[in-house]
Amino acid sequence: MERKKHNVEQNTPEWLAARLGKFTSSQIHRLFTDPRTKNTTKNYGLSNTAFAYCESKLAELFYQEDVATFGGNDATLYGHENEIQARLAFEQITGIETQDGNFWTYGHNGSSPDWLFNDSFCECKCFYSKVQYVRFVRTVNSADELKAFSKDYYYQTQHQLYTTGKDYCILFGYDGRLLNKKDPKRNSRFYHAVTIHPNEEVFKQIETRVKVAAEVVQDMLNELLK
Repeated sequence: MERKKHNVEQNTPEWLAARLGKFTSSQIHRLFTDPRTKNTTKNYGLSNTAFAYCESKLAELFYQEDVATFGGNDATLYGHENEIQARLAFEQITGIETQDGNFWTYGHNGSSPDWLFNDSFCECKCFYSKVQYVRFVRTVNSADELKAFSKDYYYQTQHQLYTTGKDYCILFGYDGRLLNKKDPKRNSRFYHAVTIHPNEEVFKQIETRVKVAAEVVQDMLNELLK
């Protein structure tokens, strides 16, 4: 397999086209769920969550277009609105000039890191929930702690590392609302950065689970098109 960087802007028609049928980082956690009943043949032996994800990839390949039905919510809207400020803050804090993350593919995998720099990338989380942000700042300082905090984020960053081949990821939590606080002890905590390194064991799990999922999708597609 060859890793490929697609020079497309995120959330454009070209970006959506490049993503068709790919198992992407933001949703890869769905493949890391196991069926409640062992040795079941239902849903090709996959959990309901994993099988539903496969069905969404099948629909993309069958229709040859994006079939996502989630239009966003307050949390995702807040994240999009604050990402530019977060990126500027990251560059000012670190002195690092970033580039757009674009879209990366590696076999059946696809990933859209937020920003690239050197041999690494940054994944930004603009927390809408103040409770979640406080918990993130207080409890997450390592990959293992990130997994305890959010398996979704953990598998997302590992899948990004796997797909891009980059050396490490900086997970950058940001809440610009704290900059409005007069207390310097509070407004100085408007960001929290955690370095995440590749986990080869997780990479093996990604390879196995994505291979199985891709085979399931292809089998169902062949059945539809025969």
